[in-house]
Amino acid sequence: MKFLKFFLIFIILSSCSKISFGEKPKKYDENIAYTQGKEFFGKNKLELRYLYVEGKDKRHLIFYLHGFNRTEEEWAEKNGFGSKYYAVLKNNPNLPEYSVVAISLSNAFMFLEDAPKPYSDDLETLMIKEIVPYFKTKLDVKGEKTFLIGHSLGGYNALSLSMRNPDIFPVVCCISPYTAPFSPWDDDFEETGKKLKMSRNQIFILKTMLSNAFGSKEKWNEYNPFYLLENNDKFPFIVMSSATEDLPGFNWSVNLFAQKLTEKGVPNISCETEGDHWTTCQDIFTNFLKKIAE
Repeated sequence: MKFLKFFLIFIILSSCSKISFGEKPKKYDENIAYTQGKEFFGKNKLELRYLYVEGKDKRHLIFYLHGFNRTEEEWAEKNGFGSKYYAVLKNNPNLPEYSVVAISLSNAFMFLEDAPKPYSDDLETLMIKEIVPYFKTKLDVKGEKTFLIGHSLGGYNALSLSMRNPDIFPVVCCISPYTAPFSPWDDDFEETGKKLKMSRNQIFILKTMLSNAFGSKEKWNEYNPFYLLENNDKFPFIVMSSATEDLPGFNWSVNLFAQKLTEKGVPNISCETEGDHWTTCQDIFTNFLKKIAE
């Protein structure tokens, strides 16, 4: 029985590592006029798939980063985050309508300095030096600022990117982000997971994935939002939401991170809403766009 358990976990991890692109939406929002495509970046020609909705206001650009096992097409999903975002714009015509680019980097899930093979590119530099300029040119964006929206693991990436580069990404919007409150190298990793009502399998898989992705606690700290919060002096403006019925540990960790932001004096707007991992507060995009417009 024990052998079977670990065999199944091995199959799950192997499957995760072979995911080319994740699950597509079952239904699309017919009111979202989007364009899709793919491009190759970096020395290894990393395939990036994208979906963009061109905005009327060309001053700035927004990127959407999806969560684990999803794709860029999530932004166009019926009743999804994109639907809620464009409903806000429709009901608030005075808010800026910037172009939004949703991207998918295959199974290079985290923006690391040295991504797991075969993605040995520096994904963070790739994003800043190649991907952002490419879409600014493509969509005729004139301004220097770029803003981020992220969900789940995409929320982690959005937080990490903006906290490491607040001059480039000065405002970030995170929906139920993975905030990485404890390290897979900590002795109490498993005990903390149990307290957050995670199953043993979930704890094992999470610990294995994070350990493989970062390689060391030192590298983990370089990208960990909690560590960056403690050690940085300059920050982006952070708009963040949590959900009461979220995945195990998410609601607790997001609220803890929001508390730490306030204690540190980092400018932020945080809210909690009823719902699961795919819900967000009603005003999150309104607050995000108002802050950009300031």
